[in-house]
Amino acid sequence: MSPSAASVPLFEAELLLECKNVLGEGILWDSKEKLLHWVDIDTAEVHTLEPKSMKYSVDSYARETKYITALALRESEPGFIGTTQDTVALFSSPTPPTEVTTAPTRTSMQTTKTLSKPLPEEFVADGTTRFNDGGCDPKGRFFAGSMALPELEDGKKRGVVWRIDPDGKQTPVMDNIDTSNGIGWSPDGETMYYIDSGADELLTFAYDTTTGIFSDRKVFQSSVAPIDASKPTQGVFDGLCLDGVGNIWVARWSDERIVGFSPDGKQIANIKVPLCKSPTIPCFGGDNLETMYIATAHSKLAGKGDIQSSFPNSGDLFKVDFSQGSAIRKVLGEGWKGAERHRQLQAKRVRSEPALTELEAPAEADTAQKSHTDVQASRKPLLAAREDLAERPVEVGQERDDLGLSCDLGVDAADEGVEGADGVMEDLGDLGPAIPETLISCQLKPAEQTTNRPTGVHVQAGLGGVERAAEVGELEVDVDLGGGRGDLAARVLWR
Repeated sequence: MSPSAASVPLFEAELLLECKNVLGEGILWDSKEKLLHWVDIDTAEVHTLEPKSMKYSVDSYARETKYITALALRESEPGFIGTTQDTVALFSSPTPPTEVTTAPTRTSMQTTKTLSKPLPEEFVADGTTRFNDGGCDPKGRFFAGSMALPELEDGKKRGVVWRIDPDGKQTPVMDNIDTSNGIGWSPDGETMYYIDSGADELLTFAYDTTTGIFSDRKVFQSSVAPIDASKPTQGVFDGLCLDGVGNIWVARWSDERIVGFSPDGKQIANIKVPLCKSPTIPCFGGDNLETMYIATAHSKLAGKGDIQSSFPNSGDLFKVDFSQGSAIRKVLGEGWKGAERHRQLQAKRVRSEPALTELEAPAEADTAQKSHTDVQASRKPLLAAREDLAERPVEVGQERDDLGLSCDLGVDAADEGVEGADGVMEDLGDLGPAIPETLISCQLKPAEQTTNRPTGVHVQAGLGGVERAAEVGELEVDVDLGGGRGDLAARVLWR
């Protein structure tokens, strides 16, 4: 049974930034760069704030996707892993914040690599499903959960949680979910906390950090007493984070607060978020990880009509001081400490077979306009000698029956969303079942007469509906297709 409101210490968050998000989410702290990042799901934006200077930047991915739903920092590479409406993708480093303003200039961006598109195509196509929250475990595995959109009221639970391992393998690990939401791990990594907002339950699982497998499902919390007993809560559990001593801090959607629980399930704090209907997710950051930052949503999303005038800071950013001497620290004790969210790890591929495909850059480019709209790409797929493959080139449009390799050329000169950069997307065709296990290596060679130079190449392979992305090298990338039928595509980044 939840304790009465009178027995739980009450604290209040402080307004930090009037960012006016529609659906602020996915907040995290980068201790290396001393930057705070979060997303606005419904506008497909990544927000970045330097709290000490209050310099602020916003990157928009709206040209590429309708939503950006979650982010996690990468351990050994810059940028993020995250989710769009239906895609697990890599994102480049955010635009450095330079403006002290509540309305910075939006920088148009695009994701740098698609890792997978695991959601059922029919649900994505009819607009009924999207990704939602996500996060990394202590070993760098990325978990991403999905949900049916609120306007879909057919009672079907379409949510699924996917695990993406450091080597790129993806596995559905939980289904029959209404609204997949907060996920986090205890400091020792042996307990996973998870929220299905549709059920309004905070669950725990025994977690094996070696395998990424969880078991022993238990309901940790299913009800929370209202702060004001005369106003019964109508909220649900949303996003969460853990501190360094194992306390769990959970946002209460449509309930104006963050709730803290000890590892044994005792409610230890209420943090009221003033003039804000729906806090969505907290995280710890700042000096010594002693500040809680809170993302929030516009009140119209609470499903109660237009009540923004009563909650004018809904959608803004808040903070709570947890430093020594603060009111909440006096309750938590001097041994308390904060914690960062875990980062994503990515295994490095080691080339084990000879190169099979070579890509050449466009021979000519309109350097004056920095555009490849009218550029025709030339390509010479070269097949390395193997016992089962004859060495001979495959021309554009030609199909090799012995390989099942089709080389229909397609060029899409899409602006990559980076100032002064353009991209070329080439369809390298369909790799049929005649190749039981093949390593594709793509090398990009810049034309000598071209002033623009390639900065990287991205190759992506789809096998039976599962896509894998290769490691990005400076000019080279490998993909292990592992047999079966799949599509291979390469994206070339130019500067």
